[in-house]
Amino acid sequence: MDRTYTILRYNPGTFLGEPFYDWRGRLFEELARHLSSRGMRVRVEERSSFRVRRSRFETRRIPILDSLAILQNDRTGEYCVLDCHDWTVTKELDLLAGDAGCKRILKCQYRPTAFAGPRYRKVRRWTYFDRFWPEKEHAIVADRATPRTSDALYFRGSDWGPRDRILQELGDREVISGDRRAIEFDDYFRESARHRVMLSLPGIADVCNRDVECFGRGVCVLRPRLRAELHHGLIPDHHYVSVDVHVGRADPVEVADAIARRFRDVAGDHAYLDAVARNAAQWYDENVRVGAAMSLTARLLA
Repeated sequence: MDRTYTILRYNPGTFLGEPFYDWRGRLFEELARHLSSRGMRVRVEERSSFRVRRSRFETRRIPILDSLAILQNDRTGEYCVLDCHDWTVTKELDLLAGDAGCKRILKCQYRPTAFAGPRYRKVRRWTYFDRFWPEKEHAIVADRATPRTSDALYFRGSDWGPRDRILQELGDREVISGDRRAIEFDDYFRESARHRVMLSLPGIADVCNRDVECFGRGVCVLRPRLRAELHHGLIPDHHYVSVDVHVGRADPVEVADAIARRFRDVAGDHAYLDAVARNAAQWYDENVRVGAAMSLTARLLA
């Protein structure tokens, strides 16, 4: 059987005119190395577009954005898709799902309601990654040994979109600090290290890099209940402290009230918070660390 493949992906090089760390590119490169170690011949090729077959007589060219990669069999042309987009369904994913040549789609932001029906049977739950994966893995894991001396709820991050009013309300209630301006990652890492609980709020996507980074660090995450599903599911109140509120539907004041109540319920229960943090760290080890993530990805592609 022919075992020669090409990973087609696109690296824009900059974001808003500035160089940025491309964790997705690192992911696709690590996968090529992992598959090559298993006897396959895999190379990575920069490609800005890909032709999808819509019917026997019609094809359409779609862009390969930085969050997308195609793993294609060089002989048969059949392929699998790695989709790291923060949007659940995109025009590109819909076209790929309809192409008979596409055999699997691994999706980071998977929601069952979005992928119901036979058209999407090839779409599979995957995992998610931290912002500087895998560059910061050693520092993330080492931070588990840091003493957590502060019981205050920690948050630092952008306040755009639906977060803005929620964060204002939480600041007014003195549940979180009023200083939320962006700082360098290493400064954020040091500043946050002493906190026992960190707040995560959905932004563009439901699962975010912040969640995964905190799981790996052994820091308890408090956040609205996840709507996205991963291959090895994150269990509410086991891997993270769940707030039973829907950020996209509830009024920001209602969301802030729910977060404040839930945090006050658990803030003094160190044994519970530490247990949740340990469960999340185990999940990170089994789903995100380089070897585990690549083994999982290869199994899901098979």
